[in-house]
Amino acid sequence: MSETQKENPYSSTVLLPKTDFPMKADLAKREPAQIQAWKSGQIFRKMKEHRKGKKEFVLHDGPPYANGNFHLGHSLNKILKDTIVKSKSLAGYYADMIPGWDCHGLPIEVQVLKNLGKKARETGPEELRQLCRNYAEEFVGKQSEDLSRFLCFWEEGRIYKTMSPDFEARIVEVFGELFQKGYVYRGKKPVYWSIDLATAHAEAEIEYYPHVSPSIYVKFPVIGAPNRFCLIWTTTPWTLPANLAICFNKKIEYSIFKTEAGEELILADGLAESVTNATGVSLNKLKPISSDELAALKFQHPFIDRVSIPLFGDHVTLDAGTGCVHTAPGHGQDDYKVGLAAGLEPFSPVDDYGRYTDEFPLMQGKKVFDANPEIVQLLKDKGMLLHYSEFEHSYPHSWRSKKPLIFRATPQWFFQMDFNELREKSLSAIDGIQWVPS
Repeated sequence: MSETQKENPYSSTVLLPKTDFPMKADLAKREPAQIQAWKSGQIFRKMKEHRKGKKEFVLHDGPPYANGNFHLGHSLNKILKDTIVKSKSLAGYYADMIPGWDCHGLPIEVQVLKNLGKKARETGPEELRQLCRNYAEEFVGKQSEDLSRFLCFWEEGRIYKTMSPDFEARIVEVFGELFQKGYVYRGKKPVYWSIDLATAHAEAEIEYYPHVSPSIYVKFPVIGAPNRFCLIWTTTPWTLPANLAICFNKKIEYSIFKTEAGEELILADGLAESVTNATGVSLNKLKPISSDELAALKFQHPFIDRVSIPLFGDHVTLDAGTGCVHTAPGHGQDDYKVGLAAGLEPFSPVDDYGRYTDEFPLMQGKKVFDANPEIVQLLKDKGMLLHYSEFEHSYPHSWRSKKPLIFRATPQWFFQMDFNELREKSLSAIDGIQWVPS
């Protein structure tokens, strides 16, 4: 009896399966050989050839950005897709997937600009585009290597990139066709805008964080009625230079109230108490004012030589404020809609980087958030500020820069879903698709 058996009398009763698999992974040596065997064997191509003529299963690979190495989320995505393709192939399908990469958009540009550092200001647009293309190519290569390391089913060189000339040409071709058929138009409309990145943001690109905003009650003089004002409330003083109207609701009752200082203020009856609580200004109701009377009024802008007109909309509620809504069609969705119906242009005296343009010469070049205190001071100097305070609330921020967004009218391309019954056709097509999960 050996020494081992003496020490381990039960070892002969432990029956372990025998395997050719090594006890240690030793990936540094074995992985390159595995990858080479996978490539040289062309297993994916051979499996597809074997399944020719069978029922097709094609998995569309929604492309990741070519702006960095794969992280855990990318890896999970690719491995799950690969598992589906392999399982379908084993089930007898002609299964296929072509990996793709999104080579456009801000993630790549932002990273390139970050890498350039101070040199970014000296880099022209053409050079920047080429640097972005080079950067994208680099990470298409690196991410392709990761696909090989995952032993995914894909054929090297058989990929798609959104920056490929043929791919871009097809996009332009389809866009041109849509434009010629009348589905696409160019227009100015308020959108969420990043003044740090100088670009529009979709709803999905917005994150909400706590933000401290000014809360101001502003008086708009009623033209032809000395000492009478329409009282509005806003948390965005910087949008006041773009004010073109004051919006009311015909379903809400309004009155003229008198303050202890002798001023007459127009506001909603249902908000008089909350206005007093917020401002500390006592209000004594003088008389009601009808929608017809409101419609006949004109208001003097508090610090610009311009007339603001009365409008009406159902978006005006008694939830907060005064029931008289400061309306800047170039800086709000509801403002835009009521302004459009009244024939008002979506006026926005703000450039791509959030600076006032020469359309507001008083503060030309000033960034809008920096201008808030100056707007407030201007209102004080003009005697048009009833009350000022600050409050913290949830505010939209860019998911990329983590900085606050603004709402700003810019020229955009729009797709008309209601043209040629496209909405109905799309909904009908959706009904014919099997959704998983349903």
